[in-house]
Amino acid sequence: SLHDALPISNLKKEFTFDNYVIGETNKFAKTTAMAVAMQPGKIYNPLFIYGKCGVGKTHLMHAIGNFIVENSNLKVLYTTSAAFRDDYVNISSGSKEEIITKSQYFKNKYWDIDVLIIDDIQFLVGAEKTQQEFFQIFEEFYNNNKQIVISSDTSPKDLNKLEERLKSRLTFSLPVDIFPPDFDLKVRILKEKIKNYSISNKVTEEAIEYIANLYDGDIRPLIGSITRVEAYTAMY
Repeated sequence: SLHDALPISNLKKEFTFDNYVIGETNKFAKTTAMAVAMQPGKIYNPLFIYGKCGVGKTHLMHAIGNFIVENSNLKVLYTTSAAFRDDYVNISSGSKEEIITKSQYFKNKYWDIDVLIIDDIQFLVGAEKTQQEFFQIFEEFYNNNKQIVISSDTSPKDLNKLEERLKSRLTFSLPVDIFPPDFDLKVRILKEKIKNYSISNKVTEEAIEYIANLYDGDIRPLIGSITRVEAYTAMY
C-alpha cells in the first residue's frame, strides 16, 4: 500500500557528531552544523556546506539529521540531488492511477517533512524542470521555517549553471566551507578509525604518520588504507 511505501529518513546511523573528527580545516563547519541540529529552522537556514569530494560533508549532513531525529519529533529526509531528480522524473511515467500514486508518494516524501537534507546539489545542473520543482519546495520550506541543509562541491555563487532564481535563493544561505584535512587532522582521523579494527593495538605512531603522508585531500582512501593494512597483517 501507499502507506507502507512511505519513505524513511535514509540516515546512516554510524555518522554522528561524536565520531566526526575535527581539526582546523573543519572546526567551523561542525560548530555551525551542531547549531543547526539543536535549533532546526531557527538559525542558519538554509545551511550550505561545500568542499571538495571526500572532505566529510556527507558525514556532517547525516550527523545533523541523526541529532534532530534523536532529540525531536521532526521528520527528516536525507537524499541526493540525483535521487530527487529520479523521483521527480519518475512521476510522469505509467498509467493515470500509477501517476497519481507516485505523485502522492513524492508529496509525502519531499513536502510533508520538517527537515530536508540534500547532497550534491550541483548535479541538478541541466535538469530545468527538476530545478523548478526543487525551487518550489525550497520556497515552501524557507517560508515555513523548515530546515534545509544543502551540500555542493562549490560555493553557491559558483553554481553558474543553476536556474537563476534558485541560485539567487542559495546565495542567501549560510555558506560553510570544509577544506581538505591537514596532516594533524589526518593523523587524528586514522587513530579514531583504527579503534574499530583488530590491529588497533599493533599500529605504531610512525606507521600512522607514514599513512597520513600518503594521501592528500580525499579522506576515503585514507580510511581505506586501514582496511588494506589489516588485510595484509592477516595474510602475513
